[in-house]
Amino acid sequence: MKFDINILSEAEFLKKNEIKAPAFAIDVMKKGTESAPVWLHIGSGNIFRAYIAKIAQELLEKGLVKSGVSALKTRGRDLSCEIYDKHDGLTLLVTLLPDGSSKKEIIASVAENLVFGEDAERVKKIITSTSLQMISLTITEKGYALFDGEDLKPDLAEDIENGPVSALKNTMAIVTSLLYDRYLCGKHPLSLVSMDNCSGNGDVLKRSVLYVAEKWIEKGFLENDFLAYISEKVTFPCTMIDKITPAPSISFENLEDMEMQRSKNGTACAPYVNAEAPGYLVIEDLFANGRPPMEQVGVIFTNRETVEMTEKMKVSACLNPLHTALATLGCVLGYDRIYMEMRDDSLRRLAEKIGQEGIRTAPDPGIISAEAFLAEVLHERFPNPFIPDMPQRIASDTSQKIPIRYGVTIGEYVRQGIENELSAIPFAIAGWLRYLTGMDDAMESFTPSPDPMLDILMEKVSGMTAENCAEKVQPILSDERIFKCDLTKTALAEKIVSYLKEMLSGKGAVRKALDRFAAE
Repeated sequence: MKFDINILSEAEFLKKNEIKAPAFAIDVMKKGTESAPVWLHIGSGNIFRAYIAKIAQELLEKGLVKSGVSALKTRGRDLSCEIYDKHDGLTLLVTLLPDGSSKKEIIASVAENLVFGEDAERVKKIITSTSLQMISLTITEKGYALFDGEDLKPDLAEDIENGPVSALKNTMAIVTSLLYDRYLCGKHPLSLVSMDNCSGNGDVLKRSVLYVAEKWIEKGFLENDFLAYISEKVTFPCTMIDKITPAPSISFENLEDMEMQRSKNGTACAPYVNAEAPGYLVIEDLFANGRPPMEQVGVIFTNRETVEMTEKMKVSACLNPLHTALATLGCVLGYDRIYMEMRDDSLRRLAEKIGQEGIRTAPDPGIISAEAFLAEVLHERFPNPFIPDMPQRIASDTSQKIPIRYGVTIGEYVRQGIENELSAIPFAIAGWLRYLTGMDDAMESFTPSPDPMLDILMEKVSGMTAENCAEKVQPILSDERIFKCDLTKTALAEKIVSYLKEMLSGKGAVRKALDRFAAE
């Protein structure tokens, strides 16, 4: 059976294969989106298809909205577009349960898949529609970054130099240009909603947009009043999102052309997406032009302070720091699945210790119990053998994640003068530095995951040994862009170097250091 729009008329097949079909009229939804678009989304990767598009689908199925989501690609047509078109915009969501069973559901809430530049007329119509309430984004943390080291990203530098009417390449420049189009046709209000795992994501997005706008104003491309429009008519709510969506890895006997493929940059793409069952989305209720009633389908709306506390609890204490430690050390120790790492007593104990260090200074958001959340992560989510998540996937862009995943907790301990009481986080940082050597614990080479700073960092640790590691890592530990503070001015640098020396003492040294640490 082909996985396209025709499958929806095959009720017997769907029932036999336990696949849930959309409970709304897709053609009506598409017409509603065409005439009165409400929701534009940038970055239609796994987290979008598995969670955000599912939220949109539930809104449609409950009759709470009449339109779907318009998805926009900012990097040109790619493999994901080909897959989307081939399967008529449908995605098969596979929810992997801890007991080994799964739930399969066809997600059809994406009304259109657009490409910036190619679909300029339609994108212009959407962005200038008074009905448009929000642009949401899932572009990963690095998507908001403006600089590579001390220099502007090359694509952004080119976009700033050429102005908003050029063939833009950088996503932040594209978002700013979309806002300018809306400004020109009536200064209609709008909300830009980052749904990425990024501390203060709304503020990060706003700063990036303002930076581009100010540079274009300096060069005479835009008028000063555009900044007033952003300040008065555009909001940037902060959010916290949590949903593990492993790379595609399942085969389907009764469905054709469902194989996972690799894009040119190595990204896994498929007509289906895997996801765990738990999911959390907390949003600051700060919308300039209204919003879909997502609170009726499980989304939590609250004030900024509560969002920040929830986000800090998750991203900087109870989940992401554990994930990053397991990812980098897992690569060095030869693991390719997170759930297998949780069967390793020493790695599991390290994760527990990192969680306890983080939760000590993490605020209690009230809407979610930090202790219960951490327990769910440690005892249900990470150990789930049916979530085939890979440390190699999670290890991507680690340098961009460390400021939030470790830096926030470190900063809080330093502020309180108790940084000497940290041990698991320094051990994890030492593990990351050891990972940057590109040698596993058997002293065999491996390929570290993509990271915008990877070449720079690997060059710094090139030739690192137990004898010279303190000197080699000093420039890294002192880099406030990575750790949000200069670790060499704290007692933590010495502790990190001590752990690193252990890990560099020979074949099997990482395992020995980990086992010793876990037993403490």
